[in-house]
Amino acid sequence: MVNGDVLTDLNITTLRAFHHDHGGEATIALHPVDDPSRFGVVPTTSDGRVIAFVEKPPRDEAPTNNVNAGTYIFEPRALDRIAAVGRVSVERDTFPALAAAGELFAMVDGAYWLDTGTPRPTCRRTSTS
Repeated sequence: MVNGDVLTDLNITTLRAFHHDHGGEATIALHPVDDPSRFGVVPTTSDGRVIAFVEKPPRDEAPTNNVNAGTYIFEPRALDRIAAVGRVSVERDTFPALAAAGELFAMVDGAYWLDTGTPRPTCRRTSTS
């Protein structure tokens, strides 16, 4: 699964192999950033097991600069954790539950990555009339 506002050249084959090797219900691709306060921050153990999923922490309180890069692999059993009705946020509901169960892993990757959902304006249009 890939968030619709992400541009990346992440090697999906590598992410899939990582997921298979770790055996969790889900795997998240992570990307290091300078300012993690705008993203879901994902601290992990040395083997990639997700300790927590911290959505948009203040910059000085972020436990790491590795953020959710919007690319995921889910086992079918992970989807059973998602409510069949009502609104669900994968970042605020599903990932924390998977992390608490020890079933969420993450792979840090230095691939090209751009979150297009929050572009910075590059020019200002002015009226000529």
